[in-house]
Amino acid sequence: MGENTIVLVVGDATPLVEAKVAEVINEVTPSLGPLAFNSSHYRGGESGLESALQTARTLPMMGERRLVVVHDAHNAGGAFWERLYAYVDSPSESTVLIVSANSLPKSEKGKPNFGIKVKNLLHKQGAYHNFRTADSDPVRFVLDRVRAANVEMTRSTAGLLVALSGGDLSRLTHEVDKLALFVGDAKKITESDVQTSVAALGKAEIWDLTTGIALKNKRDTLTCLNRLCRDGEDPRRLLAMILWQLRTLIVADDMAARGVPDDQIRKACRMRWNLFRTLRPTLGKGTLAPQAMLTRIASCNRQMNTRRSGAQRALESLVLELVSV
Repeated sequence: MGENTIVLVVGDATPLVEAKVAEVINEVTPSLGPLAFNSSHYRGGESGLESALQTARTLPMMGERRLVVVHDAHNAGGAFWERLYAYVDSPSESTVLIVSANSLPKSEKGKPNFGIKVKNLLHKQGAYHNFRTADSDPVRFVLDRVRAANVEMTRSTAGLLVALSGGDLSRLTHEVDKLALFVGDAKKITESDVQTSVAALGKAEIWDLTTGIALKNKRDTLTCLNRLCRDGEDPRRLLAMILWQLRTLIVADDMAARGVPDDQIRKACRMRWNLFRTLRPTLGKGTLAPQAMLTRIASCNRQMNTRRSGAQRALESLVLELVSV
């Protein structure tokens, strides 16, 4: 934290925002003295927020410094940010003020954008931190979280977890914590552990969807997709699962084309016998068109990233295309 008495932490990557806030709190805590006297937490949009900056100007009691934390400041009104801008211009040297928000406030009509003004002032001082999901590496995040839990995991296993769970860091935090408890004293998370533990989304249902795509069965495929979307599954998560399973099918297809025995294919791809039996007539026949499939999946992923509100429509269009490839 250095000499900064005000720290602004912004971003939609909630676990990274929370980690930074916790880091600053841990740094300043030894100088606070009695926490009941010198540590105050407020939340944007809740009663009492108006007194946060007044508290920040109060001298510490029986300690060297005072800590004031404002969480969820994106829910605070424009008046708070205007007062915060005035505070940043003349802060209390004995108080550490931490403000966290998912995003900076939009400017109000006819008024300056005080959120941007606060950001610009603190950015010059090195006291502004921005954590965006789009800028994060979810695999690296998983590995860092695993290391912090004193558990081992390979990069490929972390990649599997991201593929099955999606790139939302909050969900990945939950899954890693759950896996750390799941493996217990083993202290190592394997791909098998991930496949067993990450069970919020029924793999069987996704395999129904993927099988329908492989068999070019439009009715069964769309029925399965409709059921999954109706149950509230995130389209981006569904896309990741579809990609992972299609990769498995492509490997099986290539092995079948090279004449590899069925038992070896099924073992290498970890595929249930009844599922393998259903898909076997299509394998090695050149009907999967993997390059065309992966190109369409990449295009769908770009659409989801640029037009987040239309993610389900993009997925539906993709599935129709894959069934028709």
